[in-house]
Amino acid sequence: MDEIEALKAELEQTKIQCEMLTQLNQVKTGFLGRIAHELRSPFSTMMGLHQLILSDLCESPEEERDCVAQAYQAGQRFLKMIDDLVNVSKIEYGTIPLHLESIFLKQVFWDLYQLTYLQAANRNLKLNFIPSDVSVIADRSRLLHVLFLLIDGVISISETGTIQVRSSFAQNNQLGLIQIKSERSIDEWQKTSDVEYSLNLKLLLSEKLLTLMGGELFLKKLSPELEQNYLTMIEIILPIKSTGMTLQ
Repeated sequence: MDEIEALKAELEQTKIQCEMLTQLNQVKTGFLGRIAHELRSPFSTMMGLHQLILSDLCESPEEERDCVAQAYQAGQRFLKMIDDLVNVSKIEYGTIPLHLESIFLKQVFWDLYQLTYLQAANRNLKLNFIPSDVSVIADRSRLLHVLFLLIDGVISISETGTIQVRSSFAQNNQLGLIQIKSERSIDEWQKTSDVEYSLNLKLLLSEKLLTLMGGELFLKKLSPELEQNYLTMIEIILPIKSTGMTLQ
């Protein structure tokens, strides 16, 4: 009987592992599908501009030169996307190690402000950082990169107003919480194109990096009744103590 029970337990464990692998493959397939969709935009732009030149549809040498310049910019955006994807892939497979440690978010917010305040000021935007005494477990440079990507993306689609960045505890002080609030609605986000590369791709890359660090990312629509000034929020959840993850 003991052997039968052991076999049943082993079979049940195998079934759980198979289900986890199936779910993981589905997540990866969905991620690749969404990434492929985002990569099509700059690539299609390059092809369209080159087609104009090859078909002699430009009315002057100046217009042809402008098409070449635009195609070059689209190529740079495409290359930047590929570089970010390669870096995420290297982290996932251990080629580039993650250095998980306890990080004080007040210092991260200060560094983030230094990286973004001039860009916000140039677009007549106000950055409102509200830090609290929260420390999270993360790779410091990668977390700063994620937050910069997200703030940079929100700035690029905003015209006026305030972007609020707040940290706090969540779930009875078991998790660290970072919230980025925007005055633009989710519907407006979908209609706006980022000059560097799309905010959707930045969200995808940030979500992937946060997952590798044991965190999560959520995009939420805020109720005007509860939030008079803010309509959309990016919410990041990170562990505040080690979960035993080793990504070296």
